[in-house]
Amino acid sequence: MKHVTRQHATIASIASQWQVATSVAKVGRDREGGSVADKHLTPEELAERVGVPVSTVYQWNSRGGGPRFMKIGRYVRYKVVDVNAWEESLYVEQAAG
Repeated sequence: MKHVTRQHATIASIASQWQVATSVAKVGRDREGGSVADKHLTPEELAERVGVPVSTVYQWNSRGGGPRFMKIGRYVRYKVVDVNAWEESLYVEQAAG
């Protein structure tokens, strides 16, 4: 029975981590007590999140078309709330019929 309990605890831990990491359109608190909305993603994290090469993310930055970003010194970062808003703007309404 200990094995099953330990396995359930591991599954619950993984599920919890996934919810914090993905937090698509959720505004809450992360494990450190900070707002998920205030979290910043790197270009690599954004590329992984949307399933595109990192070079595509950098092209969006220079040509437009991607989420709003900020420069912190020489580093590019994306606020999760900005990425969520950008993702929402990508939905295509289908015509009835």
